[in-house]
Amino acid sequence: MFRFQSSTTGPDPSSVAPETMRSLEVKVVEWSLGLESELVKATPVGIGGNLRQAWSHGSAQTKDGGFVVEVTSSAKYLLPVELGRLPGKGISAEGQKSVALWAKRKLGLPERDARSLGFMLSRKYQREGRPAQGFIGLAGKGDKAKPATGSDLQPVSGGLLAREFKRLDSLLG
Repeated sequence: MFRFQSSTTGPDPSSVAPETMRSLEVKVVEWSLGLESELVKATPVGIGGNLRQAWSHGSAQTKDGGFVVEVTSSAKYLLPVELGRLPGKGISAEGQKSVALWAKRKLGLPERDARSLGFMLSRKYQREGRPAQGFIGLAGKGDKAKPATGSDLQPVSGGLLAREFKRLDSLLG
């Protein structure tokens, strides 16, 4: 699961008047719903839209009187699509089946040729890697692939996440 969390510093939530805190919560929740919508629109659509359909939104109160908002994706291949794929690893067997299904539906290939395309594409990615799609804004479109660990991911300037965080800053003033 991919989860992007951002934290800010400021006064202790319990020191903020309840009506002010509620107003902030409403603004942040509305913003995060807009973020989810933008992420869904920007996400590439494959065979069945699985990558696009994997986005979800949630919010909750914290023990200290604050709140948390999360926009997450359950698609395990989200980061390889966003950040690209380094050479050395091909497409999983499950992924090759998805490619074959796409080839049958979109290209009208017979079963054998569709499976062959999935296998050959996997070999190509294993040999050459795959450039970043950059639709979230954690990489630029077409950037060379980079390894991904959850703690070192930062929005790139001008990307969707950077724009959305800037919009959040202006909403909160």
